[in-house]
Amino acid sequence: MRAAPPPVDCTLASGRRERSAVALLYALATAALAAWICSRTALNDRVMAIVPAAAIVGACLGWQVLRPLQGRLAWDGAGWHHLSGGSAERRPLQGVQLQMDLGNWLLLRIGPTGARRAAWCGISIGDAGPSWHGLRLALYHRAPTGALAGGPS
Repeated sequence: MRAAPPPVDCTLASGRRERSAVALLYALATAALAAWICSRTALNDRVMAIVPAAAIVGACLGWQVLRPLQGRLAWDGAGWHHLSGGSAERRPLQGVQLQMDLGNWLLLRIGPTGARRAAWCGISIGDAGPSWHGLRLALYHRAPTGALAGGPS
């Protein structure tokens, strides 16, 4: 039987880098779509005006899509909690799922499984500091389920 990972408490970054990357991807995608539409229609002579405008709209949309979750993320051995800014109130979180692990950077989806709206959070090794190893252990930890939960019978 595996024991639960030790408690972890780490600071969540502003997410500025992640939001900027998403905004850039949205800008490129909308600019490419606008250029394609212009090339297929009578707007071909207005490409120089429409494509940059579409890129700006796409960047604004991309910036709004990835809402940052600021404060602190904590694992107490039984569940995840969020501590906002200067507040001492621990708000329980439903479903913190690791979506991407790039070694020194993690992408987390915070919200119930299957929910349409969720918070997305990127955490780097620099953000987590000494809590990095414990954070990774807690994220990869799977609670026992079914017949295994009660141990051997």
